[in-house]
Amino acid sequence: MPKFENIDENNLTNSEHRHGNVLTFNGRLTAMGGHLTRRVDVYIGEVWKSGTIPPIGNKAGNLQQFSSLATKSHLFVFGKISVYYNISKLK
Repeated sequence: MPKFENIDENNLTNSEHRHGNVLTFNGRLTAMGGHLTRRVDVYIGEVWKSGTIPPIGNKAGNLQQFSSLATKSHLFVFGKISVYYNISKLK
């Protein structure tokens, strides 16, 4: 289990995850989505790292009011995921 007692105000995530979600995935504390972000930050070696898991969706913006579920090998996110489609290529 991760040692969460070492997290303090000097060891914050790389993105603001207010209105996002925090869970444990693969034994690591994982923060995802939130106000003005779709990024996912993972707590590894007493440091928050982004890029370990790609951002959720492919469109810039926020990801909030969603649910998530972690299994042994998968991280599922449900609801409010914006995906950008270039409709000019559909003609």
